[in-house]
Amino acid sequence: MKSFLNMVKILYDNPYDVVLGRCKNKKCIFLLAKDEPNAVEANILEQFLSAGIPIIGIISSVNEGNILGVRRYDYSKISELAKEAQAALALPGFMLYTLADYFINKGLQPIAVMDGSIAAERRQYVFNHLDDYYETYEMLKDEDSRKTFLGDILAETTYCLDYTIFAPEAQYMLAGFTPGKGDITIDGGCYDGAVARDYSQMGADVYAFEMDGVNYPACSEAGKEYGFYIENKGLWCGRMTQRYTVSDTSSRVSNCGNAIAEFVDIDSFAVEKKLPRVDCIKMDIEGAELEALKGAASVISRFKPKMAISAYHKPEDSWTLARYIRSLRPDYEFYWRHYPTLIAGYWKDERYINIRRSLGLGGTIQAVWEKVLYCK
Repeated sequence: MKSFLNMVKILYDNPYDVVLGRCKNKKCIFLLAKDEPNAVEANILEQFLSAGIPIIGIISSVNEGNILGVRRYDYSKISELAKEAQAALALPGFMLYTLADYFINKGLQPIAVMDGSIAAERRQYVFNHLDDYYETYEMLKDEDSRKTFLGDILAETTYCLDYTIFAPEAQYMLAGFTPGKGDITIDGGCYDGAVARDYSQMGADVYAFEMDGVNYPACSEAGKEYGFYIENKGLWCGRMTQRYTVSDTSSRVSNCGNAIAEFVDIDSFAVEKKLPRVDCIKMDIEGAELEALKGAASVISRFKPKMAISAYHKPEDSWTLARYIRSLRPDYEFYWRHYPTLIAGYWKDERYINIRRSLGLGGTIQAVWEKVLYCK
């Protein structure tokens, strides 16, 4: 309770305007998403400069000229500017996440900037749901889970990314939650087959699902090579056909989607395939996790499988997923982890990879997504 209340106090004492107000006492650098500032960036830059926030340089891929009177530098000057600055500002997105770990290691605070009304709305949302967040916090079994969970709330509400705590192991590979030899395992959201491959190499009998017809061929090839079962279907609370929006790593169910897929529930699939049990479930299905859990109610109630459930696609995932699972089996234990993101294969823009290489950085970036709820 004490740690949760301390988190609430930090939120209360650090509304977005106060966080930015402190930047008046810090030398800041501003990162552009592209070569030239878009309308939002230009407006924010003008507001910051008018408010007296000292911006000592603007970073883009162009090393020439000024923007609103501030010198513009290319990425080769980041390390030089970082020696003088105390904060790095950028719109929330790829550029900020690409360099967040670099800035933190150099002693700079990475801060996502945006329209103040959006930040205020997000902060109020958290305050409106403190009871829900606390419900999940109390369910979490270990101190690492609780610290990580509170850090996620702080990072996403104050927009100071240095609150985030990242787990050391590979995503979906927390000790005690991976399948063993012969374990019947469901992989929802197979994408490129990497996790299904790893589980198969552990000796698990993997049944994988990939909704996106663009991603499915890679999964199918991986299934043939590594010996796991794969279907070009999404997971849901029943059998049906639905529209979805095609978006590489983040294709999701949408009534306005530009593609159509078949969906199946785990319970009926287990009956159809005459599975004697289900030992492990992994899901990363872009906001469909709760519906898919509802479609696995019988399997969860009967077999109590170990589960690794992606828990960041919707704000309410922070409490609805654990709450639903516990309603089926009150004896579940819950753990929370947050993972870095592999940049290669996820972002098609080579610019971000090249920037990290030029600074001697690795292939993972510290972003606000990739939170996992583990259950056993």
